[in-house]
Amino acid sequence: MARLPWYGVDPASYRKSDSDEPNIARGGYTLATAIAAGGTVSLDDPTEQMRWYAGLALIFFAAVPVGGMALVASDGDDGGAWAPVIAAAPINLVCIVFAVLSMAARDPRASSRRLAIAGGLVLLGDAVLYGIHSLIT
Repeated sequence: MARLPWYGVDPASYRKSDSDEPNIARGGYTLATAIAAGGTVSLDDPTEQMRWYAGLALIFFAAVPVGGMALVASDGDDGGAWAPVIAAAPINLVCIVFAVLSMAARDPRASSRRLAIAGGLVLLGDAVLYGIHSLIT
């Protein structure tokens, strides 16, 4: 039997159903639910969506504080206001790279490892950002 290209599973393992409810009796999703999901749900790895959204959150927590602090520094008169941004921006940029690599990884273990590294880096970058800013002001 043919395999679905976006899942790599056998369509015979699905029971056709008109409802969008998961096929609890067979331990999975119906074909209608899988198609309605738009091909983003991985049936092999149940934590893929959680890691995807955690990666998006880490990208948000890495980019927004540095951008906000850059806006604050651009309004200041002294050149020392840019020190937190200059110190934290490379750390948060590496965090964004690790988060994107985590979101693109197929192996759940490698993805989780990269996500943990990205989480530590965003914590370090934001601590440097706000720590240096508090020392300057």
